[in-house]
Amino acid sequence: MRRDDEASVGIGSMITFIAIILVSMVICTTIVITYEKMYQNQSNTANKETEEYGKIVIESIFTYVHEPCWQSVSTDPECNFPGGHHQLLMFFHLGPGSSKISDTNIFYHVRCENEVGGLHEVLKPERGASFDHDNAWASTKSTNEGTNGDNLELGRVVLQTDHSIGVDTLEMHTSYLLKIEMYDNQNTVTTDDDEGCRITPDKDTTLLIVIGGGVPTEYKLHFRNYDVGELII
Repeated sequence: MRRDDEASVGIGSMITFIAIILVSMVICTTIVITYEKMYQNQSNTANKETEEYGKIVIESIFTYVHEPCWQSVSTDPECNFPGGHHQLLMFFHLGPGSSKISDTNIFYHVRCENEVGGLHEVLKPERGASFDHDNAWASTKSTNEGTNGDNLELGRVVLQTDHSIGVDTLEMHTSYLLKIEMYDNQNTVTTDDDEGCRITPDKDTTLLIVIGGGVPTEYKLHFRNYDVGELII
């Protein structure tokens, strides 16, 4: 009987030991899963805090500068040396639910039909830039007026209420202004190295705006005439 009792005690101890191990495994698994979820939640929170998202709401677009001739204020679209400046002014704000967005993370792109074999044929019938600088040559108008170094003329985002203030980070509930440089003449007299689109009633231009690597928003630009101040959108 004593041996049977000892055997029973041994078996009971073994069962208790195995139970303890199983409970410990369950506890460890629970802890690991909990920490994984905490890490994922923290990562998601961090991504949401650093991710920039939203929508550009265009209020209006106007013709700003129409200098179809290279290094000239002439407005003759059929001049002997085309390839001047074709600029628009875009009034806009961020849409509801947008995060703060850096001007280096927003881009515009224009594209149009190339006039192959014609006076206005260009190397590339498209052009793009970020909202922090258009990286284009200054217009003759701004050079003559001494404003070619202003934030607006450089292609930076400025406040609608004060065009002298450049904006690095865009926020909701604020209205902004941006000069869109549609054409880059490369500061050369020929058009065979030019890029971009012209202001012309003959052809429409497509404007794309994209935030980060998101899906572009597309707009059709139809020019009724060459007049500065003409409403496009």
